[in-house]
Amino acid sequence: MLYSNDSYSRPSYLELRERIMECKDDSVRLGMMYQDIICGRESEVCGSGVDGIYAAKGSNTFHVKYLGEIDAVLFANRSAKRKGFFRPCMVPLNPEYEPWTKELYDYSQEIGDDFCFIFGPSWKSSMRVYRREVSKCFKGLYWPRVEYTKSEPRKIKRDDILRESVNQNNRQVALVEMIPGKPRWFTMKDEHTILVPIKVPSKWKPASTHVIRKSKERHLELYHDFNGQQVSIYGGWTYKGKDAGISDALKHYRHDPIINAQDNIDLLIKTAETYFEKLLTPQTGNSENKSYVVK
Repeated sequence: MLYSNDSYSRPSYLELRERIMECKDDSVRLGMMYQDIICGRESEVCGSGVDGIYAAKGSNTFHVKYLGEIDAVLFANRSAKRKGFFRPCMVPLNPEYEPWTKELYDYSQEIGDDFCFIFGPSWKSSMRVYRREVSKCFKGLYWPRVEYTKSEPRKIKRDDILRESVNQNNRQVALVEMIPGKPRWFTMKDEHTILVPIKVPSKWKPASTHVIRKSKERHLELYHDFNGQQVSIYGGWTYKGKDAGISDALKHYRHDPIINAQDNIDLLIKTAETYFEKLLTPQTGNSENKSYVVK
C-alpha cells in the first residue's frame, strides 16, 4: 500500500479555508489567513529562533495599483529559507477575487511597524502555540505525506574516509565504505560526521500549519495556472524539476537580496507583475472543474 491507511481523504483547498474561518480565536484565524495568502511557512507568520526575524510586520504591507488601475495589496514577506530576503505576494483587493485581502490589509495598518502575530512570550513558544492552535482547527483532517529522503548525521572515524572531494554544489564530500565492497559518496557535516540519506515512507498525517502552504501551492498551480517560476517567486522556494529552462541568472534574481521592503518596493512590484494577472479570477469559480464525469 502506498499509505498506511487508505481510509483518509485529502481535504480540498476550500475545506481548509472554511475551517480557518470557523476558528474562534481572531488572532489565530488572521495568522492562518495570512499564511494562506502568502503561501508561507509558519515561521514567516509568527517568527522562530531568538529574534523572530521572519515574522510578519504590518509596515511591510502596501496598497498598490496594478497597471495603475486595479487595487491590490502587496504583502512583502521574509523568506525563511532565503536568508530572510523579501519576496512579493501581491493579491487583488477586490473581494470577488480574494475575500481575505481587505481584512488582512486593515489589520496590518492597525499594527504598523509592530509584529502582526505573537502567540507566546518568546519566538519559539509563539510558533509552538500557533502550531498547536492550527492543529486544533484542522482536527479530523489529514494530509498525505509522500515518501521523501532526509539526511541523518552519522559519526565516523577519519580512517573510514577513502577519499575527499568537493561536489558540484561546492559541498565537502567523502567516499566512505559503509557496506563492505560498496563505497559511496556522502556529504560531510564536519570532520567526523557524514550525512546519510534515509528514506521516510509515505503516510497520512494530521493536518497542521504546513498543510496551509502545500494546499495553497497546489491551488496556485491547478486553478491559477502558475508555472514553476511563478510559484517559486510567490512561495519563496526553489522549484526543482520545473525551472530547468530558466537561466541561472534569472534563478538568482527571483530572490534578490532585499533586506528593506520599503526601499525596494518598485522591484518587488515589478516582480509580482509577472504573475498577478492570473489571480484575477473570481473566488466563486476558480475551484470548479471544467470537465465532469459523465454517468
